[in-house]
Amino acid sequence: MTDIWNFASGLATALVAGAAFGALYFALLWHTTKSVTGVATGGGPGALRLFLGFVLRLAFAGGALVLAIRAGADAAQLLAAVLGFTFVRQGWIRYIPRQG
Repeated sequence: MTDIWNFASGLATALVAGAAFGALYFALLWHTTKSVTGVATGGGPGALRLFLGFVLRLAFAGGALVLAIRAGADAAQLLAAVLGFTFVRQGWIRYIPRQG
């Protein structure tokens, strides 16, 4: 019985961690998008801002994956984290109003 609870708590932790990662990832993406379009800063589009935002998000995602694997996450926990990320993505898509 203890093994089942350990497994379930590991999946729940991975789901919450994936959701937290997704929230931060999409907040960074939103900030990059707004800074490139000039809404946040009043400036115009900038290829350097777009590239730096991409590199930052890529490093963040890669670092999170490496950290999860080094912490001993198995395939089920990684899948639960992806599910949490996907839940946040769907919520973010519904929350952000479309323009145009």
